[in-house]
Amino acid sequence: MSARRFVLRELHVKSAVLRAVLVFAGSLAAAQVKSQRAIPLYGCFEGAVEHSRSYADPYREAALQVQYTRPDGTRLSFWGFYDGGRTWRFRASADQPGAWKYEAAMSDGSLRRTGEFRVSKNTALPGMITVHRPSPVWFGFAGGKPFLVRGLHVGDRFFPANWPDAERKRFLDCVQANRCNFLSIASHFLNRDEEGRGRGWKTPELWPLNPAEYQRMERILNGLAERRIVV
Repeated sequence: MSARRFVLRELHVKSAVLRAVLVFAGSLAAAQVKSQRAIPLYGCFEGAVEHSRSYADPYREAALQVQYTRPDGTRLSFWGFYDGGRTWRFRASADQPGAWKYEAAMSDGSLRRTGEFRVSKNTALPGMITVHRPSPVWFGFAGGKPFLVRGLHVGDRFFPANWPDAERKRFLDCVQANRCNFLSIASHFLNRDEEGRGRGWKTPELWPLNPAEYQRMERILNGLAERRIVV
């Protein structure tokens, strides 16, 4: 799971981000915590590097590859992603308390960074969605709580730029007033341009790749995470 982009190879570098936010939105309210502070358990660590080297096409010419070492010694490898200018970012879901280490390196050998961060034991975050261990026919959170899905399907208009934030807020206030905790969204990066479907909505531009599009959508997803609404 995870990410910023599900299909195209060119989107893989970004894809780590969206998948994490989409699937684990209920556990990512602290998604922008910096490495100087302890990360809450089931929160999300974010690191960033400013790279002196620029690329004509950063999505194809290079990749930021990151290896994390958990407190129990197990390792997790994942991509970082280009985020505009000279900035590259990398993120990991903090699923174990204790001291984590990481090594981030560009695929062309032009940059290498190492560091560590700590994950606290106590958290109000529920964790990622999984099987509810006491009763595996149900959904649950990694922290042990059950998850009763009260879902609502949203059409093509949730992310378009011409749906004002104030209207989106009123919609989400209504969603929560009706105790819904899950949204199914029809199209994140696809405008079907069909009458009664995507026509007229300024959905995110898929190509050419533009970090600002993803940053805007992440802002919306972070708002859902703060509301504990899973996508």
